[in-house]
Amino acid sequence: MGRRDMKPRFRNIDGRLRLPDARIGFGVLLVAVSVLGGLRLSGASESSVSVLAARSSLASGHRIEASDLVLTAVSVDVGVEATLIIAEDQRSVIGRVVARPVQAGSLLTTRDFGRVNEALREITVPVTPEHALGGAAAPGDIVDVLATFDGGGDTARTIIVSYRAEVVSTLRPEQVFGGAGGVTALTLAVPNDDAMFIVFAMRTGEIDILRSADLPSSRSRVDAAEIP
Repeated sequence: MGRRDMKPRFRNIDGRLRLPDARIGFGVLLVAVSVLGGLRLSGASESSVSVLAARSSLASGHRIEASDLVLTAVSVDVGVEATLIIAEDQRSVIGRVVARPVQAGSLLTTRDFGRVNEALREITVPVTPEHALGGAAAPGDIVDVLATFDGGGDTARTIIVSYRAEVVSTLRPEQVFGGAGGVTALTLAVPNDDAMFIVFAMRTGEIDILRSADLPSSRSRVDAAEIP
């Protein structure tokens, strides 16, 4: 028996044997290189990081305690990682108010919390339901406070007097008169400078409460020159 030829063979349509085309091998090589390159790029855009997650479900308005938190390791895109709360920042989360419901096991993000209460002052703002989210405002909500001066006149204007204020508590009619209805006052945590402008707006203008859209803003403080 003669020595068996171990070279790979392919058959043409007419049944004759032929050696593989060199172009096939070159094509396979290109595919392999592209796959490896894609894996390398994917690995470069992701990283493994230890972040905070909710140990159990958290209601809006809940103040965070250490027992509410659990660490978990995840591999995420760099852009996503920037919104998560890493393990090193755990102490800064303790005591903060949850701004929206969080399900058990969910990764915590910066959008889940209201503003830090440090260096803030609390102020109660009387407001009727139609000017305060239809009476749906609740502790932990992040809101903007707008004031309208000279309403109805040619010089009327509306400005933001406090940006991203945190609702600390609400006052409702049943708490005062025993009746039912929407919110009649909000206690807000605001920066010291904003408190003065809010008081002025309560005395001389009309207040409206808007839920903050969590969008970039060109301003976070009112300019005193804008106050009539």
